Amino acid sequence: MASASEVSKGSLDAVSVSFRSAGSSSRGRESSSDGDDDFRRNAQNKVLGRAKVAILFFLLGLAGITTWLWWKASTEYRSKLYRIEFQQYGETVIQTFLERVRFRALAATALATSLSTQAMEESMDWPYVSVPNFERRVASTRMMTRSTSLWFSPLVSQGQRRRWEAYASENHELLTNETFIDPLLMAKDDDTTSSIFKSANWSVSKGIYRFDDDKARSQENDNSDGFMPIWQAAPSQITTGISMFDQSSDPMWKGIPKNLVDTPLFSASYLGGDEDTLIDSYPKRIGPHAFLYSPIFRNLTMNPPKVVGSVTLDMTWQSFWDSSIHGIPEPLYVVLIGSSSSCGGAFTFQLDDVRNNKTYFVGEGQPSFSSDLNLQIETTFGDFATKLGLGSVDDDVCQYRIQVKPTEAFESRFLNRIPLLSGLALGGIFVITAVVFLCYDHFVQM
Repeated sequence: MASASEVSKGSLDAVSVSFRSAGSSSRGRESSSDGDDDFRRNAQNKVLGRAKVAILFFLLGLAGITTWLWWKASTEYRSKLYRIEFQQYGETVIQTFLERVRFRALAATALATSLSTQAMEESMDWPYVSVPNFERRVASTRMMTRSTSLWFSPLVSQGQRRRWEAYASENHELLTNETFIDPLLMAKDDDTTSSIFKSANWSVSKGIYRFDDDKARSQENDNSDGFMPIWQAAPSQITTGISMFDQSSDPMWKGIPKNLVDTPLFSASYLGGDEDTLIDSYPKRIGPHAFLYSPIFRNLTMNPPKVVGSVTLDMTWQSFWDSSIHGIPEPLYVVLIGSSSSCGGAFTFQLDDVRNNKTYFVGEGQPSFSSDLNLQIETTFGDFATKLGLGSVDDDVCQYRIQVKPTEAFESRFLNRIPLLSGLALGGIFVITAVVFLCYDHFVQM
């Protein structure tokens, strides 16, 4: 039989084994519970992470969409506003141009009619006609039409040439004894009061002359169409020396005498440089001039009327649209285009903004800047002919049209980066919100 001590020892071992077994079981349960918590926390973190990413993508996407929508809507609005304002200003320039063409043609016709009437009432014998106090007589017409100079020219046939030259020589004092001071000269700057004509150093006693290789020479007497010499001109300060020049010898004006029938006509406009023309050069910022001819009739009651002379208005082209717009925010281009290459081609002028309100000559041809929207407003040659009352005319008779185009400064006032920048600023609100969200989340985790 086992002793008591052995029984007691066996009992103690059994109890020890029982305690170890219970402790091991408790630790197993605790380890299993911790694992479940970690799993749940990891799952929650994944869900939260995905939610954060979704929110960030939503905010950034909203920023991009908002920026694009704002840029698109703002660009379309500014483009529409650009078209409306350009149309408004362009149509004003067009209307002013055509109205001034019409008004100046009527003013030239009125002066020519008054000279015809005076010659009839005083029984003057054409072409041996002079106008007393010529500068004073034409001053108001010059003022109303903004003419740089104004000329009176009789038509002289081959058979009348010698007698007319003798008449001119006898009456040359009419060209030098004028004491009238033209007030228009006091109101203009140096660019419009300086002479544009070549210096001929040609006296009236030498007769009718022309330019050949930039030199004044006696006009040959083989012109079957006759001659159209400049006789009286105003103002004398800038027209001294042009008397006796035969306009039919000038490349710009040679087609005028045979086509001057019953309505005013515009001649060709060249920039200069021709050796056979009366024009020396134009001021750099003024550009080519316009020359408007109005016929003078022997008898106003004759049908058809017989043309015996002409009145010529020498004007700057820019005066046709200068100061035509009030309040224009930025400059515009005005392109003058002749009906044929013989009329002088195309010339570009810049109609300045409200700060200056002047028009300047840019150069020959089209402007270098091209509008992104290809905006332009233009007249037709028919519009021009209608204002002058022209019917069927020879190719030597020039008609003109103009195109109004935006300058880069005018277009950039409307088409610029403002829609994009404002869209980015609006979209930046959502980007800032996303950054604040990330910073807040970071500090919370810490």
